This record gives sequence, structure tokens and C-alpha cells, in this order.
Amino acid sequence: MIKKIKYWLNKYKHQPYDYSRRLGYDIKILIGLVFCYVFFMIIYSNLKKLNEIYLWVFPLGGTLLIIIGVLFIAYILGLIGELVNWLKRQRRWIRYTLIIILFFLIFQIYQDKETIFNPITNIYNNSSIMNIFPLNITNGNAQNNTKTFKEVFSNYHEINTFELEKEIHYLVNQERINNGLKALSYDEKLSDIARDHSVDMTTNNFFSHDNLRGQGPTDRASAKGYRCHKNYGNYYIEGIAENIYQNNLYNSITYINSIPIHDWNNQSEIAESTVQGWMSSSGHRQNILTPTYDSEGIGIAISSDDKVYITQDFC
Repeated sequence: MIKKIKYWLNKYKHQPYDYSRRLGYDIKILIGLVFCYVFFMIIYSNLKKLNEIYLWVFPLGGTLLIIIGVLFIAYILGLIGELVNWLKRQRRWIRYTLIIILFFLIFQIYQDKETIFNPITNIYNNSSIMNIFPLNITNGNAQNNTKTFKEVFSNYHEINTFELEKEIHYLVNQERINNGLKALSYDEKLSDIARDHSVDMTTNNFFSHDNLRGQGPTDRASAKGYRCHKNYGNYYIEGIAENIYQNNLYNSITYINSIPIHDWNNQSEIAESTVQGWMSSSGHRQNILTPTYDSEGIGIAISSDDKVYITQDFC
């Protein structure tokens, strides 16, 4: 054994270029594989957006994935070639022994892949390293929801609930104007009442116009000292009308090696899908297009499971 070590050291001393060249090539292969994996994750998680861009007739996302796939295969073949050359340089009995051990290891990993890989993925998913790059969702006055390192490479969009409220208000007024109606003014007090109801729904996990104390929109407004009374001579209107909607921060989740990749919605997509959802429902549409309403308030809260609760109150 000592003679063998001396032999290798002596060989390295007299042929340093061959050794350094071989080591440099191996390192290059490993670095290439790491970069292929990272770029694959980035492109795959943003595939929908990238495929909206075309290189002549080829979608950008799919084209990049094919290129990375070819590079990945080339690096794997290079790694296999290095392993084969290394085995060839060993003595026959060492070579055969290593081949048998390698075959046994591959077979064992295949048989016990759940036992072997689950602890690794669990450590990866639960490790504190996931919080190195936190991403926060601004949720009005409510607490922030922190996204982890697993989602850094996804098409995540930070949502500001106050800005989302104003965007929904704008789209609602566009619908009214398109139908020949006057735009609604934005009532901050009514928005506070609506926001409290959205926060209540996220906190207590329910979705209804009536809260868990049995209070409807008008009761909740009255409890805050807000009264909506309109006298039209022959008749009068008393009370608050309300639309509610439950949206989501993402449309779908794809799991790659137990890592969730989200198809996140941006702020405008959430606003547009909410208003279109209301306009597609006769009762909600009627509230939005009621001529006698002249003000509205919108309040939004985001739950810990990424649901977006939206309350719209009219007066």
C-alpha cells in the first residue's frame, strides 16, 4: 500500500500537467452540471412567460430547455468517460472490484430510493438555509407571509394589498363607465370596514357575508359608526351592499424533487380575475352596476395559505 502511494506521488511529481489537466476537466464538468441544474430551475419555473417570446417560430422557454438538456447530457457523458478512463487505469482486480461495488450501489439506491432520498429532501425542505433569501408579501396592516429560498427562482410577484385595492376600484369604475354609469368615489371608512371583514375571514377561516357573530355588512358598518342612508323622496335606501371574492396568489404548483414551483399571479392578474369573476355573476354584477350607489370601499387580506380575501362594500 505504501509502495502504491509512493508510486502515485512520484508519478504526479514527474507528470504534473497530466494530473492538473485531468483535475481541471473534472472540475469543469461538475461546475457545468451545477449551472445546468440552476438554469433549468430558473427557466422551468418561468416557462409560461418565456414561451410568450419567440425566436423566429421557436418559443424561447422551450428552446432554452432543449439547449440546457443537450449540455447536461454532454456533461454526463464526459463524467462517465472520466470514470471509465479512471477504471481502465487501475489494476484488473481493483477494476473488477470497483465495478461490482458500483453496480451494487446503483442497484441498492434504486431499490431503496425512498429511504435514501426522502431524508435528504426533508432536510433541504426544512433547513434554515431556506430562509437565507426571504421574500415578503405586504399584507396591509396584517402580518407578513414569508416565502422561502425554494421560491426564489419562481415567477414570484410581491403583492401590496393597498395598491391591489385601488387597482380593483379602478377596474370596477371602468365597468360602470362602459355601462353608462357614473364612477364610484373611494370611501376610506368603508374600505376600513371591508378590510376588517377580509382580515376576519383569513384569521377565522370562513367565507361569508356574515361573520361568526352573525353580523352582516350593515351590522358591521353600524358597529364602526358608519351609516348609509339615502332619501330619494318617494323612497329611501338604508344599509350596505357587499361583494366578496376569494382569489389566490398562484394558479398551480409543480413539484420537482419535492420542491414546489408556483405559477404565481401578479397584482394586475389578481385584480382582473376578481372583477371579471364578479361581472360573471348576476348578483355581484348587479351590485357593481347599481345606479344609486355613489361610493365604495375595498378591503383585502392574504391568508397564510396564499388565499386572497376581497371584500367590496357599497353605499
